[in-house]
Amino acid sequence: MTVQEFQAGSIERAAGTLAHFLETTVAERRDWTPTVEGAEGLRSALDQISECIMVNRMVVNILRGGEPPTISPLQQQQRPFGDTEEAKEMLIASGKELADTIRAMSDEALTQKFPTRRGPMPGYFLIEMPLRNMNYHGGQINLIQLCYGDTEFRPGPAMVSPPQ
Repeated sequence: MTVQEFQAGSIERAAGTLAHFLETTVAERRDWTPTVEGAEGLRSALDQISECIMVNRMVVNILRGGEPPTISPLQQQQRPFGDTEEAKEMLIASGKELADTIRAMSDEALTQKFPTRRGPMPGYFLIEMPLRNMNYHGGQINLIQLCYGDTEFRPGPAMVSPPQ
C-alpha cells in the first residue's frame, strides 16, 4: 500500500463517518448551534459539513494546479447544499474526488510545494489537512450531540471496516 492509497482510503472513511455522525444527529438539532458560556464562533453540524466539503474541494483544486482561494472556507459561509441528504452526498462525493486525486499523485508530488493562500505547502501536508479537518468536525458534531443529551456512541460502518 502506498502513502497515497493509505491517505485516500482514510479520507473516504472519514467522509463516510462524518456523514454518519450528521445522519445520527436528530433532525431538529442538525442546524442548531449550542450555547456555550464564553464561546464564540460556534457553528451547527450542517455548517461544519459545509466547511468540510469546501476544504476537500479546495485541496482538490490546489493539487490539480488550480489557484488557491483568496478567502478561507470559513469566510464563505454559503452552504453548497439544500438539505441534509444532499449535504451527506456532497460530503462523500468531495471525499471521493479528493481520494481519487490523491491516488493519482506521484511520489514526487508529496514533497512538491503547492501554492496556498497561506504560502507554499508540501503535498504531504495538503493531503493530511482535509483528513484532520473532517476528524475534528466529527468530534464537534459528537459534542453537539452530547450538548442536547445524546450519549450513545455510534461508530458507523466507516469506523469499523478495515482499509481496502
